[in-house]
Amino acid sequence: MHISIVTLWKQKKSKREIAKITGHDRKTVKRIIKSYEETGQELPVLNRKQSILNEYKEQIMELIEQNLTAVRIYEKLSEQGVSTSYSSIHRYISKIKIDDKICVRFHTPPGEEAQVDYRMKPED
Repeated sequence: MHISIVTLWKQKKSKREIAKITGHDRKTVKRIIKSYEETGQELPVLNRKQSILNEYKEQIMELIEQNLTAVRIYEKLSEQGVSTSYSSIHRYISKIKIDDKICVRFHTPPGEEAQVDYRMKPED
């Protein structure tokens, strides 16, 4: 929507024409054009809040590698005085698992596990 409005504005269309073409209110068109003229950016700048949990990211990563559930991680952080909800921690863990593609390591004594690859013999 923003790009369309700005493009039409650059083509010297009036705000009234832009509103009619895009189907948006003239006040909306005026606000978007004003924002464009002030910032020079066609898309709006999103102000994202930083998570409180960013301070504890390394610790959370270590707890994830220990195979702790989100509930246990929430309990551990609560014991340390971190005041946040379980759902916030769960969302944060989900986000960093996707962003960092965490690989959970399993440590076992030598000879405890083995991997076997089976090769299928082609049928004659």
